[in-house]
Amino acid sequence: MRRWSGPTLPFHATPERVERFRADNRLGEMISGTFLGWDGPGIGWVDFQGTKLLASMASRPEVGKRLHFLVKQLIPDIILQELSSSGLPEAFPLLQRLWTEQSRLETSLASLWSSVPQATDYLEQAQGTAPNAAQSWAARLAAWRRLLDQRPEARQDLHRLHAAQEPINTELTARGIGRFFVLPWLVDRVRGAGLLLGGPPCPPGQEDSGPSAPQAVFFCTHPVLGQLEVHFVLPGAHQAQHQGWTLHLNLEAIPSRTIASVSKWLLRAFPRPESGALSFQGVKPLPSGDHSGLLPRLLLASIPGRPRLHIKV
Repeated sequence: MRRWSGPTLPFHATPERVERFRADNRLGEMISGTFLGWDGPGIGWVDFQGTKLLASMASRPEVGKRLHFLVKQLIPDIILQELSSSGLPEAFPLLQRLWTEQSRLETSLASLWSSVPQATDYLEQAQGTAPNAAQSWAARLAAWRRLLDQRPEARQDLHRLHAAQEPINTELTARGIGRFFVLPWLVDRVRGAGLLLGGPPCPPGQEDSGPSAPQAVFFCTHPVLGQLEVHFVLPGAHQAQHQGWTLHLNLEAIPSRTIASVSKWLLRAFPRPESGALSFQGVKPLPSGDHSGLLPRLLLASIPGRPRLHIKV
């Protein structure tokens, strides 16, 4: 195995990162990653949903470019096939553009948000009291608008991201799924935040049995919990007992004590409400499929690739 003198970027392919990647992904699954930068000749860092690994690549991607891969082997080495855009479904260039603009905006916002006081600061200074959830969100959005007013370059990046979002919605509408919205003002807490209104359809054969399809899905990559989705089943769904919201995580990649702690906190923070309100329905696994992430799961289909990338561990 070829070894390099030391990374020029502040990442390290530790055994914990490698094991998390193996737990996060399955053989035959299509996954996406963001190219972070070069470490040496032909070798660079790729961020797979929060897990950063060193990779040897034949292609020459630009920093921030979103790449798509097919998992070919996980043990003893992690071997992936890099999928060229010419062999991917028509929706892939749309996702590639969205991911590129999203990464560009989030990278610039990561440093800008550090100079913006926390949402609670504004309210406590004005009211002298701790805010409730609605007040906290209102203050966060107000801070977000001020940041855009003060940083024209961030507003331009946001316009480009919104322009990349529209073709995605055209594709989703054509499939009868719903509308997607980016949520970049959450970048100081999570990455890749988005909201799908309308929700994904039920898997085939489950329309009349099993849980109702969600009417809304929030998704992001959390620094501790990794990739997550929150599914909302709203009043008026076919099965009233499933109304509420469910947190979906990659349970195999998260310690059981962390899952138990998160569940306990959510149950305490969101007790079962009176009739008519949404309730927390528990923690469940992420939906299975051939793709990593909600939008790829909805818009892409499995296709063959060509070997071009080998993770070095």
